[in-house]
This record gives sequence, C-alpha cells and structure tokens, in this order.
Amino acid sequence: MKPTTSTFSPPEPAVYVDQQAGSDAISDRSASTFNGMEISTRQPCRRTATNAYERISMEVAYWQNKPLQGRQITPAAVLNAYGNDTTSLRSGVFLQKLCLRNIPHNNRQVTPDQVVQEFNRQPDQNNEFKLAIARFKAECCLRGLPLNGQPVTPDEVLNDFLESPAGSEEITLFNSKLYLNGQPQAGRQVDPGDDPEGYAASTHQHQASAAVRRELPLSDNQVPQLNVLTLRTLEIIQKINESYNTPPILITGSYARFLQNRCTSFNDIDIICSTEDSAMKFCKEIQALNEALLVDRDLGADDTFFLWPVPGCPAIKLPNAYNILPKDSSSGIKGPELMVSIDDRVINEHAARLAIRAPGVERPVWCLSFAEETRLLNDTLEHLIENLNPLTVELNQGPAFALPRTILFGYPDNGKERIYGLLMRSLLTLDKARQFISITSEEEPDGQLQAQRQRLHALAAILQRKLSRHICRSDFECRVSCWLSTVPHVSNYEIKRMEFITSLLKMMHPELDRIDSTH
Repeated sequence: MKPTTSTFSPPEPAVYVDQQAGSDAISDRSASTFNGMEISTRQPCRRTATNAYERISMEVAYWQNKPLQGRQITPAAVLNAYGNDTTSLRSGVFLQKLCLRNIPHNNRQVTPDQVVQEFNRQPDQNNEFKLAIARFKAECCLRGLPLNGQPVTPDEVLNDFLESPAGSEEITLFNSKLYLNGQPQAGRQVDPGDDPEGYAASTHQHQASAAVRRELPLSDNQVPQLNVLTLRTLEIIQKINESYNTPPILITGSYARFLQNRCTSFNDIDIICSTEDSAMKFCKEIQALNEALLVDRDLGADDTFFLWPVPGCPAIKLPNAYNILPKDSSSGIKGPELMVSIDDRVINEHAARLAIRAPGVERPVWCLSFAEETRLLNDTLEHLIENLNPLTVELNQGPAFALPRTILFGYPDNGKERIYGLLMRSLLTLDKARQFISITSEEEPDGQLQAQRQRLHALAAILQRKLSRHICRSDFECRVSCWLSTVPHVSNYEIKRMEFITSLLKMMHPELDRIDSTH
C-alpha cells in the first residue's frame, strides 16, 4: 500500500491537555479533517510531551481515566502527543483501540479505513507498518468490520501477514482465533513431515509440525522451566475447577507424571477437559487474557498466546485438541507447549483425580492419576485391537474418515496411504504403551494401577502381534524405509525424528523389539 497523507495530521507542538471545550479533534498547524468535516486545530498548551515516556504516560492515564498534571486526558491530547513521533506507529495503534472499542472521537466513530490510513502515513524501513495493518485487518475480519466498503476475508489477512515481518507467528494466532470463533481458517496448514520429500512449502510449519514433535521421546537432560504465562494458565485452570463439584480440567501426560514423581523430566504439559463446558470456559479465559496482552503490545510488551487446533479422530479414540504456546518476553523463558484435549471418558471417581502442589502455582494442581491415565490408554489399545482390520477395510474403500497426527501420511492420495496412516497411529499408541510399561513396576502399592498395568502388558503385546501380521505391513515398511533413506536429515530435530520413526518400525517385529506381556 502506498503511503498517504494522514487524515489525522500531527500538531506542532504536541500537548498534554486540551484546554478548550469540544477540542477532541486531532490537530494540524492550521486545520485538519475528521469524517470529511473541517475542524479547528488551534489549541493552547501548557506543556509539550517531549519524549516517548511522556507520550506513553499520557495514553496510560487516558485508559486508566486518571488525571495527569492535574488535568483529564482526552483522545485528542494523546493523538496530538503521538503525532510528532515519527519513530513509532503509536498514533495508529491508539486510533485502532478507539475504533475496536467503539470509543467516539470528536463525537464521531473512528472508521477502519481511517485507522489503516493512519498506519500507512509513516511507512518504516522494516515494514512494521505492514504488520500493524495486517493485525488490524485480522481484527476487522474477526469482528465483521468492513474496509473500503467490503468485508475482510481470512485469505486477504493471510496474504497481508505473508508480506509483513513475523508474519508466520501472526498467522498462527489469527487462525487460532478463527478456530475458536467457529470460522474457516486461512490457508492450508501443512505438516513438513507429511511431505514425501520432507519439505513442506508452508508458512505454518512450526505449529503444524508440533504434533510430530510431541511424539518424540522425553529428554532426561533438562526439566523445562515454567514461564509466567504458563503459570497463569495453570492458575486459570484451578480457578475454573473450583467452580465445579468435581474438577473437570486435569493435568495429564508427562507433567502430571513428573508431579507424581514417576519421571524425572517432562517436555510439554497435557491438559484434559472431561466436559465441553469446562473446555469452553478455559478457552474463553485464555482468549480474555490474550486480548489483555494484545492491548499492551504497542507499549513495549510482547507477551501472547499462540493457539491452534489439533484435530482428533473418533474412529481410533483420538480426542480433538488444541495447542497453546505461551510466549513470555519478560522472563525470557520459552516454556513448554500445552495441549488441551476434550475427552469425556474420564471417570468421576475420586481416585481418578489427585490434588498436587506445583512450584509457582498458588492453588493445588488437579492431575489425572496415573492409574486413570493408564486405563484410558488401555481402552484405546483395546479399541485398536478390535477395529484394526475393519478400519483397514474401510479406509481401503475410500476416505471414510480423516486420520490426523500420522507424521508422514497426513494427506493421503489413495487407500494404501490412508492405511499407512492408521498403522502409524497404531505404532504411536504402542510406543506410548511402551513408555508406560517402563515407568511401572510389579510392586505398585496402588491396586487399581497394578490391575491396569497387567492389562497394559497384555493389550500392548496383542496389538504388536496384530501389527506384525497386518496385510499391509511389508508395503508400509518399504514406503517408510524409502522415505528415511532418501530424505536428508540435517538438523538435530530431523535426526531425532528419523531415529524415532526407525524405532517405531522396529516394533513391527516382535522378535526384535518385544513388548512382553509376562513382565
């Protein structure tokens, strides 16, 4: 977009306070326009806002509805102060807030077109103004606000983000909001592991490949630190839990096992919502927190949540989920990802839930007991054992259902590739069973866990035998082995992924890697 003359021209000098009644207009040396009307711009001033800190202080005072230097701040005073600042886009950001919050300026509504025009007034060398415009157009798309008399489409926002700095991260955030609003997402998310050549031409690679990264084995080298946003998320969960008689949102996965002293490290935090209602409440709380963080972005903060959906598959008992990545710029700690799944199979018995103190969290954290987590895994194993062959036939006949999170076969072209995806998901479930077996012992004092442990050994061995005798086993191994041998593996992640997939293939051979049901 070409730079234009601002409808909201800067004054000279900028002032703290409007002295005349009805002087909410944005000033120029002599005159300016607002919504096509010429307005007076001459304003007496007491003191000029001379630096960025003073200008920001004016905006903070306005939003907090507090006087500054004994006088009430108006929108015109803020815009006047920002008007001479050619080093930032703060005037456009402030105008954006007025527009999105339906706050009138000079008794008139600020239009989206005027906001874009203001951002476009001061194009910078780093193209930050393009990112600011793309962010605003994303909000217009989400809220149904027109630009140039036309609705803003998700794909239009996508294209704008692609042309701006840090666009891929913004696309993740935008798509997550579309998902939460029930709107179609922009573009097509591609998992780099889904591409046969190992290269996916996608701007969403880092979030789309998250499902693959999560399947990699735990690292014992380092326990991730929890950043401030992650701790706030855990606090939100416990706050919601207190509104129910039985806590519906539970920590599970490696972090829950870590808190239960069953492992020495964890990589991510898994969260299970046992009801749709609790999942929606949690989602709305995260959205509200993210909106509050978004307001502070232009004041120097860069804290945010990235959210994106992770589809499930009822046919294989894989629940729908979404990933949350808290980005905490203040602490400098990357922190773990959070995967939130919705699974109503969690039983309501007291023994299924444990209240455990977690470092940095004020309230006790409710966790899914390891016995209940093992029971859910056993149910999935049993379902796969009973349905592996019928599902194979069904997938061979056509795309009866989508199989997500298959590492290599996310976009199958034919029946065989759909079946390969089923085999890969079965191996991933079997690998999880192997992890669970490695952290249990025969001397478990918990009788329920002991019973589930014995069931786990038996079911894992049965599924392994079924996979080893599967009609497509040879073709599947050949296809995956060919991919492993032809795709370059350079980075540490790519090497670990190759090693992990190789270990999955090895489980197709019980004689080489047996999950013994007798130990």
